[in-house]
Amino acid sequence: MNKKVRKHLFNILFVLVLLGLTVFILLKSNEELSWADVRAFFANCKPIYIVLAVCGMLTARFAEAMSLKNIAKKFGYKTKFVSAFAYSTADAYYSALTPSASGGQPASAYYMVKDGIDAGSTAFVLLFNLLAYTAAIFFFGLTAFLGSLFFDAERWIFFDFSALSKVFIILGAVMQAFLIWLSVACLKHSGAVLKTGNALISLLAKLRFSKKPDVLRKKLNSMIERYRFCGMQIKQQKGLFLETLFWNVLQRFAQVSISVLVCKAAEPQTSMAQVFVLQCFVLLGYNSIPLPGGSGVFELLYLNVFSAATLFDKPFLVVAVMVTRVISYYGCMV
Repeated sequence: MNKKVRKHLFNILFVLVLLGLTVFILLKSNEELSWADVRAFFANCKPIYIVLAVCGMLTARFAEAMSLKNIAKKFGYKTKFVSAFAYSTADAYYSALTPSASGGQPASAYYMVKDGIDAGSTAFVLLFNLLAYTAAIFFFGLTAFLGSLFFDAERWIFFDFSALSKVFIILGAVMQAFLIWLSVACLKHSGAVLKTGNALISLLAKLRFSKKPDVLRKKLNSMIERYRFCGMQIKQQKGLFLETLFWNVLQRFAQVSISVLVCKAAEPQTSMAQVFVLQCFVLLGYNSIPLPGGSGVFELLYLNVFSAATLFDKPFLVVAVMVTRVISYYGCMV
């Protein structure tokens, strides 16, 4: 068995472990869940909303494809939509298969280079899109915090989340804010960022946490230079960044809408605005953990956040999160 086959088998095994973890969390969250609950959920479902939820998943992939296509076009590469869609789906597929979702961007880069886009431009296109992706998540995070203030005039619903959910959500907000700050800092104060980074690497080397400080310094220099160049392009081409931000906001909106439409399908009286805000909290929280699709964390946050709002009972939520994940994660992998 060669190395490539072993790697593929490991990735498949990893996904199966995540699937087992997901099922375990769902079953432990509601040990009384029965097939009668599942049948009751689907008996009341309006198929049109499930179809729209599937369309939401496809729209997310379409939006990322358009974002990558526009950036590449701006730098002289006339990428066909079908190729850009391949970059988008490669990102989704390999992110879902690899630990820490680390394979997504390298997979996209592989296909972009194969299509004739040079490596330097490929790295820039992906980083430019990543910054807009980060800004979009931060935007929906703000939507969650501000929108939830209107749930109850007497008590902010965020305080009713479990301690672990609060940690994930706050960590997600801090991480997105840090990435935005890093891009701005690399643009305006790249020297200071480089000096601080090298000092931290030296400290790690002295504490014997890093055995190859020179390699880390090289990576740091490369990262700062990419962020600095990307920041310059944003400054010079604000229109392009706004376009990229639009497609990334549409991508996140489509992903959040999947949960909204699934709940609306089974409960027509559902407040779509409230479900949207709650799902924004989930989006912010599960993006703080480097797992493919936030497997395990997504389900945990979904059940806790929605339970705090008391919009639905627990059996309904368990089935709803199953259907949501089948469409948004496993359906997307297919």
